[in-house]
Amino acid sequence: MGKIINQSTLQKSEISDIIYSKFAFFFQITGNNNIPMNTLDQVLETALQLPYEQQEMLLEILQNRLHESRRAKMAADAQQTLADFHAGKFRRQSAQEVILALRQSLDEPEA
Repeated sequence: MGKIINQSTLQKSEISDIIYSKFAFFFQITGNNNIPMNTLDQVLETALQLPYEQQEMLLEILQNRLHESRRAKMAADAQQTLADFHAGKFRRQSAQEVILALRQSLDEPEA
């Protein structure tokens, strides 16, 4: 769970920044970048109208949903990778080969 935030030490702008960053990160993770900025601003303003305890609950809900979304994306990626492997899109390699390839890629200049 996230750290406890003391309301008396936070200014409204800091709370706004925290909520805004959580929403922005949520939209980035879920791939939903088509939210108009005025809609996001409206959601943010509405969230800031909530009592402090409900704002904390909202942050916790957003964090939990972000984690769920991240886990779902990782699971989907893993399933796709396994399907690609079983379809023959990857070749089998030993751990030593993979480590060597990774080390070589680190030594290569970026394009």
